[in-house]
Amino acid sequence: MLAELEERLAEVLKPGDHETGPTGEVRWRTAARWARKELADDGLLLAPQPGVWALTDEGMTSL
Repeated sequence: MLAELEERLAEVLKPGDHETGPTGEVRWRTAARWARKELADDGLLLAPQPGVWALTDEGMTSL
């Protein structure tokens, strides 16, 4: 999922987004993981298996 997201956001991501953060992970990936967690915690997103993210019915409605 993150590889697909990176491709789709290629023109939006800034040079600093590609820098390595204190965790050793590229900054935009860390931000994406936190956003995914928040959406899941809010009941808007499911991650049924690694690399697969799916909006819940509530997530679709909130669009």
